[in-house]
Amino acid sequence: MATLTEQLSQLYTDIHTTIPKEISEKINTMLSEHSASFDVSKAAKAGDKLPDFKIKDAFGKEVSRDELLAGGNIVLSFYRGEWCPYCNLELRALQKIVPELAANGTTLVAISPELPDQAFVTSQKNELKFPVLSDLGNGLARKRGIYHLGCR
Repeated sequence: MATLTEQLSQLYTDIHTTIPKEISEKINTMLSEHSASFDVSKAAKAGDKLPDFKIKDAFGKEVSRDELLAGGNIVLSFYRGEWCPYCNLELRALQKIVPELAANGTTLVAISPELPDQAFVTSQKNELKFPVLSDLGNGLARKRGIYHLGCR
């Protein structure tokens, strides 16, 4: 079984060999600009305080930060949406470590800006056994300082 890095690399190759060259170049330029502007010192770190929030899960039920933290530690994975093949690969890879996280008292939570219905589709499509939440408008992503539109 290929590693996540290998799967992502293969997906990149597959996509960039089938799309027009000018689109591939535009994507590569945007990736380079994002990499150059990314400031790792501003990234969330283990133990950082998580802003208070209430957002809906894949079934439309409101879930709060405090409810999630009541079960112990949490790991948040923000993803773009069900439409993103890279995100789906990552979510499936994360599913594989859920038992290890649970053994350490940690819950994995995936969050996207999509509607709860789409979070449900993502959960089903990828056979996820962890909460998938809907951050409409990227409110929590903005509070965490990770919201960024990569298009101009």
